[in-house]
Amino acid sequence: MLYDKHILRIEKTEIDEKNMRKFIIKTLDEAITAHQKMALAEGDSMKEYCFNSLSKMSSALNKIEDEFPKYKKEIYSRLKDNIENLLGEYIKEEDNKKLLLETAIYVEKADITEEIVRLNNHIDKFSALLEEKTELGKKLNFILQEMHREINTIGSKFNSTKVFDDIILIKEEIEKCREIIQNVR
Repeated sequence: MLYDKHILRIEKTEIDEKNMRKFIIKTLDEAITAHQKMALAEGDSMKEYCFNSLSKMSSALNKIEDEFPKYKKEIYSRLKDNIENLLGEYIKEEDNKKLLLETAIYVEKADITEEIVRLNNHIDKFSALLEEKTELGKKLNFILQEMHREINTIGSKFNSTKVFDDIILIKEEIEKCREIIQNVR
């Protein structure tokens, strides 16, 4: 029996059972070792991809966070102006104060600070878990699910074309990581 790099050729020779077992065990050991090296290299590649995705998500989230205070002022101003234009001559000063207070409360409910903090925490936790050597597929998948929930909330509260691409980018990166994590135990 001859072993040629990638081909196993069997020639008719008489080999005793003991030597045959040694050969089979040696061949299996080599195959298992090669498979393990390949799996580790693939795992490292997947881990690096996830780290790159997390970096993209963080950058996009920073843009969203920087843009939000401007949006908040803009939405308050727009609501206030609309109320004044619609009701300006018919409303008393006292009622105007109440409407402006309600407008401020509405704008506060649209605040995304909590979601940004949570999403940043999820990104940090995901990154830390990637460094662990334990089985973590389910944990990572759960964190990705929570990240998706937070970015959806941000997208629904922060309805601005200025950050639309950033929100989409974060959603796409979450989905790409989720596809990769499906192969992790």
